[in-house]
Amino acid sequence: MPEERLSPETVAAIDGYLKPNADQIVKRHDLFRKVKDDIEQHEGGYDSFTKGYLKFGLNVGSNGEVVYREWAPNAREAFLIGDFNDWNRTSHPMRKNQFGVWEIAVPPSSPGICAIPHDSKIKASTAFYP
Repeated sequence: MPEERLSPETVAAIDGYLKPNADQIVKRHDLFRKVKDDIEQHEGGYDSFTKGYLKFGLNVGSNGEVVYREWAPNAREAFLIGDFNDWNRTSHPMRKNQFGVWEIAVPPSSPGICAIPHDSKIKASTAFYP
């Protein structure tokens, strides 16, 4: 993709019928480039970005650490609750990043032992208030 910004003149040169809408096309193209650049800068490119299923949800590390990620950009707060913490609604708060992704890392209960055993019941508790 060319590095220079798209101009209304370039749009009109490609197709004269687009001239009345050239400014809006340029605006939309600029927005596309911003999102594309953000994906390349923060997500490692489209290939990595499209494999979100490897990053989101529950992931258990080799040391037994459990990482949970959820995209909830409008949530004000989020907690991971379940059998592992006796359904305590505040003991495991999640952190929100600049893209609206909430994340928590639950350390192993002992070295190599997962803090959230298989078949545990869990829930992401989120609050959406003004």
